[in-house]
Amino acid sequence: MISMWLKNKQRKQIGLLAGQGELPCLVAQGASSLGWDVTLFGVEGCTDKKAEAFAKEAYYVKFGELKIVVDLLRKTKIKKVVMVGGLPKREIYNPDLRMDEVVKQVSIAAGRNKG
Repeated sequence: MISMWLKNKQRKQIGLLAGQGELPCLVAQGASSLGWDVTLFGVEGCTDKKAEAFAKEAYYVKFGELKIVVDLLRKTKIKKVVMVGGLPKREIYNPDLRMDEVVKQVSIAAGRNKG
């Protein structure tokens, strides 16, 4: 499914919002093999750095800093983004977690849209 989506797009640049696990590395490898320039946006201490081998650029942010990722997407002019991999629940439910305003807005919107 992802390979069909990637093949049909004219622009050859894609952002990869990478969580933990093997999947971000596999997606980066697949996109790269199809000729896409992959820009990796990882979570410090969570994203496996092996995915960097298939990325043109790599950026890492702390958990809860989505605004930085949005700003980097604008700066790099990336329009196509894939989000893959998990996030540790211990971080999501950590009472000391500091979320930026973008994460808070997304969390509120997600709660409103539950079926």
